[in-house]
Amino acid sequence: VDDEQEEREVLQGYLRRYAQEYGGDFDVDTFSSADELLNKYSMIYDVLIFDIDMPGTNGIEAARQIRCMDRNTVLLFVTNIAQYAINGYEVDVVDYIIKPIGYYDFALKYQRAISKAVQKKQIYLILETVEGTRRVDVFQIVYVETLGHYLTFHIGEETFRVRGNI
Repeated sequence: VDDEQEEREVLQGYLRRYAQEYGGDFDVDTFSSADELLNKYSMIYDVLIFDIDMPGTNGIEAARQIRCMDRNTVLLFVTNIAQYAINGYEVDVVDYIIKPIGYYDFALKYQRAISKAVQKKQIYLILETVEGTRRVDVFQIVYVETLGHYLTFHIGEETFRVRGNI
C-alpha cells in the first residue's frame, strides 16, 4: 500500500526477486491508498506492507482499523519519516523499512515478516458470505449447520452463512 506508483513497482520487483532467490510462490495485490485497501479488505493477507505518510487515511490509522478486523496479518511499514516508528508498537508492526528502499534491507526485514507469518500460520477456510469474503480459523469453529443448500458456521458469538454443502 503506497500512494507512489514508483515505490509500489520497486517493492513488487523486490518481491519477485525475493521469490526467485528464496523460493516460494505468492500473490501480490497493490493498493494506491489505505482507503482503497480498507474498502476492499478481506482477511486473506499474510503480510501487508504499508507506506505511512499517504493522503487520506495514513498507514498507521489503516493498520489500527485492520487490527480491529484481523489480529493475525503481519504488518511491515515503509516510510521516509523515522519518527513514526514508535506508533507501530500499538498495531504490532513487525519492522520498518526507511526509504529509499534497498533490496538487501528489504529482504532482511521481509524475511522477518515471513517468519512471523509462519509462526502465526493457522489453518483457515475462506468463506464467501453475503457480507463478503471471510478468513476463518478452523480451530475457532464451534459447529456447522447445514440446511438446504446453505452452511452456517458458528464461530464464537458470530455466525457466517455460505452457499454450499458438507
